[in-house]
Amino acid sequence: MTDVQWPTDPWLAPERVQVATDLGLGVRVLEGDLRPVVLVHGLASNALLWRTVADTLHGRGHAVACVDLRGHGRSDRPSDGHTTAQAASDLNACLSAMGWADRRPVVAGQSWGGNVVLKAAQLNDQWGGVAAVDGGWIHLARRF
Repeated sequence: MTDVQWPTDPWLAPERVQVATDLGLGVRVLEGDLRPVVLVHGLASNALLWRTVADTLHGRGHAVACVDLRGHGRSDRPSDGHTTAQAASDLNACLSAMGWADRRPVVAGQSWGGNVVLKAAQLNDQWGGVAAVDGGWIHLARRF
């Protein structure tokens, strides 16, 4: 049998951003000249959810970062800290570590990610805008 050489896909090997001594997040970064856009996935998902959106925004000149939240995608999987508040804190730490916090990014989240970005925005007044897609404050515990 012949060894198959698969093409290298940068979406499958994201950068690692260390946000705490025991937590690194996987982040797919596409540099651009226009205002940065940060994309945050929902619960039980990962940053690949945003691939087409990220490629479109990047194609229009925006810098784009798609973040894998703790316990998701290519990020570390600690045994605790899986709350909206902790994910929001992780997101702000990630943007600071990347040097994007002062670039006034627009930050969008899908589903639970919408909750995360709203909570993170509450803790950070430097963002240029927030978008919540299919989220934006849902209380899942009340429904299940």
